[in-house]
Amino acid sequence: MIERLLRPLDRFFQISERESDLSTELLGGLTHFVGNFFNLVTTASILSAGGAPFVDSVTGGAWAGFIGQMSVGLFSNLPICISAGGGPNYTVAYLLAQSLNKGGLGSYDAALTCCLVSGLIIVVLTALGAISTITNLVPTSLKLSISVGIGLLSAFVGFQQVGMVVRSDEGLIGPGDFFNTPEIWLSFGGLLFLTLLQERGVKGAVLVSMVLLTVVEWTFVSSWPELQLDPFRSPQVHAPDTSVLRTLDFWKQVLGMVLMLVFDAMGCIFGLARLAGRVNLSGQVEGGNGMFYAVGLSSAAAAICGVSPMVISGPSACAIQDGARTGLSTCVSGCLFLLIGLPLASTLAAMPACVSSFALLYVGVSMTADAAQIQWEDPIIAVPAFLCIICQPLLFSIADGICAGLTASLILSLLSGRMFAKESAEASTPDEAFLMSPMSPRRRIELPSDGFQKFNMLRYQGGAKMDFHQKRVPQSAPSEVFRRHYVPPARSSSKEFVLPARSSSKERSDYEPPSRSSSKERMPRVGSKESVVGR
Repeated sequence: MIERLLRPLDRFFQISERESDLSTELLGGLTHFVGNFFNLVTTASILSAGGAPFVDSVTGGAWAGFIGQMSVGLFSNLPICISAGGGPNYTVAYLLAQSLNKGGLGSYDAALTCCLVSGLIIVVLTALGAISTITNLVPTSLKLSISVGIGLLSAFVGFQQVGMVVRSDEGLIGPGDFFNTPEIWLSFGGLLFLTLLQERGVKGAVLVSMVLLTVVEWTFVSSWPELQLDPFRSPQVHAPDTSVLRTLDFWKQVLGMVLMLVFDAMGCIFGLARLAGRVNLSGQVEGGNGMFYAVGLSSAAAAICGVSPMVISGPSACAIQDGARTGLSTCVSGCLFLLIGLPLASTLAAMPACVSSFALLYVGVSMTADAAQIQWEDPIIAVPAFLCIICQPLLFSIADGICAGLTASLILSLLSGRMFAKESAEASTPDEAFLMSPMSPRRRIELPSDGFQKFNMLRYQGGAKMDFHQKRVPQSAPSEVFRRHYVPPARSSSKEFVLPARSSSKERSDYEPPSRSSSKERMPRVGSKESVVGR
């Protein structure tokens, strides 16, 4: 009976097709919630500087989070969470909500109107296909560098949250007080503990580490908060301020907000989707348009609820590492924002900063692994990638780093003549367009039929060669990490070909070369007319 009820859910979210199960998706949703609720409290504190009441911001953020997570799960079916986070919240509180003589729009309602219009514009641009066209024009190497830069920025934010990095008059930033700040050591300890759990393949390792670190901090460093149940509240609806629509400064701010949200989402979606194994051979994200729909709709809903626009959450990588593969985990997280986040907001607000810090550090580990796939030997590719990577943490902005990389890439491609070349340097390396992150889970890769015969892939973790022509693994077979990442389909039919587990020496592959009965017999050379491909 239960299986019959869950069967439509499995078909809609493609749970079995993506090699997941219901319990894993529920666990991923809980990890989403724990990793992102800290952002909700932080955003409410920041928006209070712009004139928004703290309680109203927490309530509006929880409702906007619910709308955003449900939109992501239903429109894109990706295990990526969105929440009110860094970047737009600072812009709303310290720029848009300020007075006119300080460069703002004059009031907090006018700032929310700017966010509302920006979200609706993103929805329209997505429907017209403009955002999809822009993202497809971005070189794959630059997309990879965006992911690496986001990882460095996430790690830098994690350092700041526990005081590991502080302001310094000598060099802008400097080391914190390591000996008198136990949160720093707890953050490091949580990162090492999580690493050991991940290495041993413990299910729900990120969530276990978060809960354990919270218990240790509340027990030995601070104190246990009082359990307090808050009443269930509806969001404070903010009507748009139509008077600012006639000013030129308002539309300038709208343009800036749209570019910030689009560039921020573009980089985060590619990096997290690649980590989850949802990037196809052409480098496009499966469900990417649905993500932009969700960002636009949730940002408009957030403005009505009284909070800043929604952005892609970096801690989503933690849920992906815990096994989340579908949008069901995101929908579960959205429901938890209302069922647990609102009643226990006062208690969860006491969650230690080291819990979020070590999670962001692990996000940095996961996303910076993409640097191995960038063609550093090509200066036309390496220089824009480097600028994109280094500018994100130093300028403390994903959008500014992407603009720096895009500008450099456009100028270099134009002056070098590659923009008008029929085949660029990147087009000759098909592996860069679809290779998943080294931290990605197991995934089946569909190879194009027309390019199958000329396709050979080198493993990037040691150089062992995988021969897809003969559909077998040589004796110098790649490690189990490579087997878990790349599973090619069979060439003769539409069924997928899966590499078997190396349980014994007799079961190393589906294909065994024939034994040599005489000295005259020999194995055909791969690529020759006598090989399997030639036949």
